[in-house]
Amino acid sequence: VMAVPATPNLINAQNSGYGVKVKWQTVENAEGYNIYRRTAATGWALIATVNGQKKSTYTDKTAVNSCDYFYTVDAFNKTGRSGSNSTGISIHYISAPVTTVNNSKDGVVISWSKHPTAAKYKIYKKVEGSSQWKRIKTLNGGVFTFTDKKVVSGEKAYYGVSAVESNGVRGSLQKDKFNI
Repeated sequence: VMAVPATPNLINAQNSGYGVKVKWQTVENAEGYNIYRRTAATGWALIATVNGQKKSTYTDKTAVNSCDYFYTVDAFNKTGRSGSNSTGISIHYISAPVTTVNNSKDGVVISWSKHPTAAKYKIYKKVEGSSQWKRIKTLNGGVFTFTDKKVVSGEKAYYGVSAVESNGVRGSLQKDKFNI
């Protein structure tokens, strides 16, 4: 008989371009994992099941902008289910602005939709071959476009815009690949 899996250790919950990305450590004998979510006002609710011992992340695409969430995970197999961390890991979710990137004669134009809770926007750029995102501009919440005039012909670059709330909490980047 296969042993019941151990309780997975939670690594983190992060703002991603598409929701909250929950990450945990895989455990021996797991055939899959259950992901649970709660708020300060609700109890734990199962939001997803992922199959496979090697799965270690899940993105909650149903998270609502500017809400506080807690996540936890348990592991299961035919013998039974592990426990879960009853405290969970917490996050203040900030959605990413929907971003478009276009070439113009003046450079690369990055534009985005108004974000419901942003006080500022931070624009990031990463040149292909580099692992580093560099912040190239911070703009107030009433501005929805920026032109990057520091472009090199033939260089491939990626752009992203993150929303920053008035408390300073920064959301994730909606990362867009773009060839210059």
